[in-house]
Amino acid sequence: MVDDVPRAASDAASRALTSAEVEASELEEWKRTITESQSGDREITESRLEGFAHVEAVRAEVRSGLAEAGFPDAPTRLIEVYSDVKCS
Repeated sequence: MVDDVPRAASDAASRALTSAEVEASELEEWKRTITESQSGDREITESRLEGFAHVEAVRAEVRSGLAEAGFPDAPTRLIEVYSDVKCS
């Protein structure tokens, strides 16, 4: 993350976030990744796992959108996608 994010990067991230679509296969892949990387014996409820997987899939879409616009994720991340899985 940097202090002065170029307007073009911010616009690219916004477009990617707005158009992000999450496929069922992506959700399943992220669920596996999250479950496999979990440490300890604490279990994640299915609803929270679904929420975490959805968030990670959307974050991946934003990173892809940034990369396509010429702002790759590494070596310095320009924009971080913050999220919350709480729903009402």
